[in-house]
Amino acid sequence: MVLEWGSTPELEGWATTVGAYNAQTDSETAPLDLELHGEFSLMLMWDREIGEGAQRGRNRERVQSHLRVLKAAGLSEDFVIGYALALGLSDHSFPKLRAHYQAA
Repeated sequence: MVLEWGSTPELEGWATTVGAYNAQTDSETAPLDLELHGEFSLMLMWDREIGEGAQRGRNRERVQSHLRVLKAAGLSEDFVIGYALALGLSDHSFPKLRAHYQAA
């Protein structure tokens, strides 16, 4: 897949996950730190909880605790969505994950 810089939504998260080639730098996108990748993996285990409400529900902390770590590391909402997409999160969960990110 070839993407023109600036013509698409932010795909840095997706590119980081898959190690996409960057023609501007003539290199692959560097992988995410293993600890942060682990936070994504653990968070995505809670697929049902991601689909639950971000503001209410006793299980929201299972998702939001991981998102707080990712936010503290400086990862943007779009980066988190793109990374989760590449790891297999279904697109119908994106609005809920965005809400959890904003609430975290």
